[in-house]
Amino acid sequence: MQLNGQRNIDRFYRLDAGRNETGVEVAILYFNSSGANMRSLLLASLFVSASAMACPDFSGKYAACKESDGTISSTDMEITQSIQSGVTVYSSTSTDAETGERTTDQIIANGSTVTETDENGISFSMASSCNGDSVVTEVSAMYQGQSLGSATMVTKKEGNALVSRTTGNFEGMPSEDVSVCE
Repeated sequence: MQLNGQRNIDRFYRLDAGRNETGVEVAILYFNSSGANMRSLLLASLFVSASAMACPDFSGKYAACKESDGTISSTDMEITQSIQSGVTVYSSTSTDAETGERTTDQIIANGSTVTETDENGISFSMASSCNGDSVVTEVSAMYQGQSLGSATMVTKKEGNALVSRTTGNFEGMPSEDVSVCE
């Protein structure tokens, strides 16, 4: 591991920071004992930013996605995964089962909120991040300054299936759904 951001915090501590071989930002805090050059490792591998390695691999092809009520929501889904500027990006191309429309969506798993407004003036805010073997997405919807609802979607691989569990509320009513793509 090569670190390059060495700096003394005070006479007792020294912080060494940089990126490891995989590009993950790492900080190591050393303790200088009794003013001598003896250093003991106090804290190793403190992750300053989210590791792209921590994101699960969802890449692959899924024939159909079925909702908990049995309806097919999309077909012919393909997910690709890449690392862009140290952040995992998921791209999903699928066919809407109802309209036949082919669409591509992108999820950037960096925890930053992205807000988009549709043609009806509904504003959607979404933030996704990796959490172990899952991607957690927080979504909220607003219309003319009023909340329409919010939801949390936790997506993970279970065997060969991609499973998304969504819980939240829509116009004050609780909602829950499970989508399984195989």
